[in-house]
Amino acid sequence: MFYTLRARIVEQYGTIRAFAKAIGMHEQKAMRLVNHQRELTASEILAMSKGLNVEIPREMYSIFFDTSTKKLDGKEDQRDA
Repeated sequence: MFYTLRARIVEQYGTIRAFAKAIGMHEQKAMRLVNHQRELTASEILAMSKGLNVEIPREMYSIFFDTSTKKLDGKEDQRDA
């Protein structure tokens, strides 16, 4: 079944306010994100996904959302940059 972000939030939390509180985000910020008034960051996608029990495929997570950046010789791993 296809869900919009807003529909998923309302289904699970009732309101965007309750969802924002549950994931530790300011209500106004959550409203802007849900209303597409600003782009989501990777960390926001992760937080919202966890709050909504949305599974992110392992490979996609490791490529785009891995927050444990490895360092090589004191520099961030550029991973084939």
